[in-house]
Amino acid sequence: MYMVDLITCYCYMMLRKFRYAEWNAKNTAIINSSVVLFFIFTALLDILLLFVSPDKLQILYGYPNTRYVLTILIFMIILDSRYYLFRKDAIYLMQEKINRSGQNNGWLLFIITSSILIGSIIIGFLVAQYVKSKGITFG
Repeated sequence: MYMVDLITCYCYMMLRKFRYAEWNAKNTAIINSSVVLFFIFTALLDILLLFVSPDKLQILYGYPNTRYVLTILIFMIILDSRYYLFRKDAIYLMQEKINRSGQNNGWLLFIITSSILIGSIIIGFLVAQYVKSKGITFG
């Protein structure tokens, strides 16, 4: 969860540096972290199922919209409950740690957040192409 907190905090701090309202920055950071987790989790699950049970992977790829919407919804519910119910101070504690390290420049935070998001999308795309090359058909 440390990495998830770090990703969420980088996005939150970047948005606050660019004058987003606090509630909007927190919600957007949670959505960003949900998307990153979605791509990483989907890639790991696809690779695992490709080697363990390709027929179950084919079933999952038969209903992509339902799978994707439910997966990202689950991650958003988990992260919302973490940051709004269980650990309300997690982002602020991580923000203090980042401020002490001196990585609180808005453009540096933008580059880090963008790199993480784009990197997770690229990983998801490459895994999807690999799965496709193994004979699993989409939709």
